Amino acid sequence: MIKVLVSLGTTRFDGLISFFDVASDNIELLFQCPKNGMQPKHWPAIDFIDDFKSKVNDYDLVITHCGAGNVYSLLERKITLCVVPNLERSDKHQLELAEYLTQNGLAYVLSLSSVAKSSTEGIIHEALAFEPNEYCPDKFFKTKEILDFFG
Repeated sequence: MIKVLVSLGTTRFDGLISFFDVASDNIELLFQCPKNGMQPKHWPAIDFIDDFKSKVNDYDLVITHCGAGNVYSLLERKITLCVVPNLERSDKHQLELAEYLTQNGLAYVLSLSSVAKSSTEGIIHEALAFEPNEYCPDKFFKTKEILDFFG
């Protein structure tokens, strides 16, 4: 059984829920999604995960919106992830991060239009087979100087 966490953060992303809310004998999903949006019919949903960083280790794959907090946290922890930018939002900043991830081979990235043409299980298997480049975060080395400045 493949265990998948679908994490939407605090913003509605009904299209992603619609696509992945499909019954399966081979895949077990848990949705983390806001209470004010669509809820899955075939799988359990919660609105908040208390210890997200620890909980993701229980899953073979995390499918997430392209929010910087989620994405960078998962990359730093080397979690297998599938990223889908939420273009249902009024701003399109998630698209920029998705382009960065794609250009650098850091994550399996999908758009809802490409997701709609595939099967749920197919997408999950493709994401699990994807071999990302290693993510090397830039360290911020000016902390001491800033603290010294403010004294």
